Amino acid sequence: MNAREILAAAAEWLGWQDEDMSFGLKSAEDAIKLFAYAQAHPELPKMAEDWEPKDRRKALGYEPMYGRNPAAAGEAKFLNRSAQVSA
Repeated sequence: MNAREILAAAAEWLGWQDEDMSFGLKSAEDAIKLFAYAQAHPELPKMAEDWEPKDRRKALGYEPMYGRNPAAAGEAKFLNRSAQVSA
């Protein structure tokens, strides 16, 4: 595959992942790393959110899912702050 095909495949793959995964990734490069790790480890489930956290940490060096808790990612804090500003 050439670079364009790899990026397209990674984008399609990421599009099927849990939304928390996308929000938890620190960069687009991390999405490519996660995709490459998935390709190198066909024994893992297709969906990265179904992986064990240790596998995501091996791929990225951190856990992008935040335990599926939006407050841990700062989302709830942001929403509360924006509600205060508009009130």
